[in-house]
Amino acid sequence: MQTQNSYDRSFLYENFMRRAFRTGRDFSKGIDGSHYQQLERISNGTSLIRTSYAKQMQKIKNYLSKGIQKVLKWKLTDQERSRIIFYASQIESTEYEDTLYVSIEGLINVTARFKE
Repeated sequence: MQTQNSYDRSFLYENFMRRAFRTGRDFSKGIDGSHYQQLERISNGTSLIRTSYAKQMQKIKNYLSKGIQKVLKWKLTDQERSRIIFYASQIESTEYEDTLYVSIEGLINVTARFKE
């Protein structure tokens, strides 16, 4: 069973990805909260998909990296750009879901003025 915390985190992930790609859900591009929810399912042993936590984490990080590259093409202030690069480096180097979540939350805040 998924916790409210898991849904909140997956919702934040999906919102950033939708904002970055300026589109709706697209499972093949990683623009879907279920990718993030799968991470918790793997962690607590309830996943029906046979993949490792590390592989799922890397998959999410790859999707986020593509989203960040899209955002970096926008007309950003120097401060926004530096914060996005900071969060991108945190995402790239982390192996922990909590750090990933904090970075996604930071990306949401930095890109708030682009909210549609």
